[in-house]
Amino acid sequence: MYIGKSLAGKVIQPDLAEQRSIVNIRDQYCISDPGLPKAPDVPDNFLKPLFSSFMKNFYRLFGAAVMFLIFCTLPLLATETGNTATTSIYRQELFIIAPPDIEIGVDWEECSVLIPHEDLGTPIIPENCNNCTVSRSNEDDYDEFYTIYYPGTTTITWTVTDEFGNTASDTQNIIVADTQPPIFPYFQPDSYTVEAPYGQCGAQVTFPEPGAGDNCSSTTITVVNGNYTSGDYFPVGLTEIVYEAKDESGNTDYFTLYITVEDKQPPVFTTIPEPVTRPSDPGSTVATFVLPAPQVTENCTYYELKNDAPAAFPVGETLVTWTASDYHGNSVSITQLVTITYEECPAFSLEEIQIPEGVQPVNGEVAVSINMLDGGEISSAIWYWGDGSQSEATLDGNTIRGAHRYSSAGMYTIELYLENSCGETASITHHEKLIVSDPVTGAGSGFLTGGGWFYSPPGAWISKPAVKGKAHFSLNSKHHKKELTPKGSFNFKLQAGGFNFKGTSQQWLQVEDHQALYQGMGMLNGVSGYRYLVSVIDGDMLGKKVADKIRVIIWNPAGVIVYDNQAGAALGAEATHSLGGGSIVIHKAKAKDKGKSKAKDKAKTKSTVVAVSSVSAITAYPNPLTAEGLWLAFPELEKDQEIKAAVYDLKGRMVAEKAFPMTKAGGSYHWPVDHSTWSNGVYLLVIRGDRLNQQVKIIK
Repeated sequence: MYIGKSLAGKVIQPDLAEQRSIVNIRDQYCISDPGLPKAPDVPDNFLKPLFSSFMKNFYRLFGAAVMFLIFCTLPLLATETGNTATTSIYRQELFIIAPPDIEIGVDWEECSVLIPHEDLGTPIIPENCNNCTVSRSNEDDYDEFYTIYYPGTTTITWTVTDEFGNTASDTQNIIVADTQPPIFPYFQPDSYTVEAPYGQCGAQVTFPEPGAGDNCSSTTITVVNGNYTSGDYFPVGLTEIVYEAKDESGNTDYFTLYITVEDKQPPVFTTIPEPVTRPSDPGSTVATFVLPAPQVTENCTYYELKNDAPAAFPVGETLVTWTASDYHGNSVSITQLVTITYEECPAFSLEEIQIPEGVQPVNGEVAVSINMLDGGEISSAIWYWGDGSQSEATLDGNTIRGAHRYSSAGMYTIELYLENSCGETASITHHEKLIVSDPVTGAGSGFLTGGGWFYSPPGAWISKPAVKGKAHFSLNSKHHKKELTPKGSFNFKLQAGGFNFKGTSQQWLQVEDHQALYQGMGMLNGVSGYRYLVSVIDGDMLGKKVADKIRVIIWNPAGVIVYDNQAGAALGAEATHSLGGGSIVIHKAKAKDKGKSKAKDKAKTKSTVVAVSSVSAITAYPNPLTAEGLWLAFPELEKDQEIKAAVYDLKGRMVAEKAFPMTKAGGSYHWPVDHSTWSNGVYLLVIRGDRLNQQVKIIK
């Protein structure tokens, strides 16, 4: 509250209550001349403590002169009527204002601080306080110039005493903070390096735990990045342990300890590779194989094993070095001697193909096999079944096996192609055709009748090669429906020499357009156990002026041929001996409609016909192949047609194919087949057309 005139000169007239308070304040803090009566007490003394606090703060802000001017010399308002009253102030009440509080940190590496006396400040007392003395408490003086203070708050009480013994006091706080962190001694080691013991991928490391000092208080040391302690097992490599030291004031310091465990142990070969001696690859001067790896152990588990072996070992001695290296740069090596001897590739030596005896039913499984006596290591074996299909053979020791199901009746030539690891090839064909018949339709192709004579040439009777002359015959053979074996007869007589054969049973019959074959058992000159095969051609089916032809083969009970009027020809070859008299007739089977469509009957009849060639062999050249490709030479065909040619490897994979037209007159066709990517070896060229199915082996 401002007392006196405003800056504008206006008099502020307080109300009566305010006037009484001011008078009381005046009397308490300002004293009139001696002899003037002291203002009477008023009941407003409760304002004195508040006013005292106000006075102190006001004094600190504006000083004693301003305060004395305002409260002790300015006129006071005394009346409600605008009258003013003044008085002169001769004495101010005793007070003291302490210097401001001080906040400070301790001295470096000390737990205290020395403050110069003059830095504490000077308290404020009334300017007219004559003969007053000022003192302070807690005078723990370091010397005459400094006082020592410790962390925490120290309260100094400042006291002023006047000449009459009156006192006034105020306080000042000295706040000392410990701001210095603990210190890890610089002289203690910050790293330890040890070597892992034998067979271990780590080591137990013992080290003195680091300590830390503090300027004031005790410290707490903890590991902040794990739970490591001295004596722990540390893995190979570098481990960092971070320690934290914290004092009671919360100041921290950090120290990193480096633990290094070195692995200086190389891997260990637990097995020693034995010397190896083996032959070269068949027909080669090198051996291609992979050496078995020796066993290795490593204290830290992970390692790499290499050798300097070549892709193919040459004939002679090769020293192979095995090297085992771990991930820490340790390695160890060991050698192995490899000796390769030269070995020539053996030639193929095969027995006869074994096929089932007798006629086989359509869709029945035909199992075949052949024993291989020698030929080296087989790399490829393919069965060709004669119906345009092929399959990979299975190897059972020295026995090569295969199985197939024929979907149509017919006569089939079974052939096996082989290739060994030397790249050499071989093929073998069964000497007889496999006869497949349809027991439901009775082969579905007709029956056979005939009789007459033909000229038997010298050598046909094997035991009497000089015998020749007319040979008379009569024959008939027919399948009855739902019967696999045919019924009929066969009589054959060679007049010169007394050769008289009579058939007693028939085993199978196969009719293919103009050709028919049938086989059975009989007696020669009354002795049973003989087997015969008759092959005929009905010339009328080929043209009006084409002669009928016949071939007769007879075996004794031991399986030895005793008669063959085409001696030396393949067993499946067509008959070439024309009749001198008589005829042979192949009767076509009549299709019977039993409620099925004509289209289905036609399809069913067609399915029994086997695609065989009615023309002479087709020639493929050059063989072996050259860069120009293939030339295919065709004889006269039955009609103009499209020819389809395909080349297969011995695993049955088609490697090339071509379709092209060919006239009835035949001729040569150039196929510039690209065989640059083919492997060296034997391939099968299959040529198909209308009534044409031939296979030719070609060599790359």
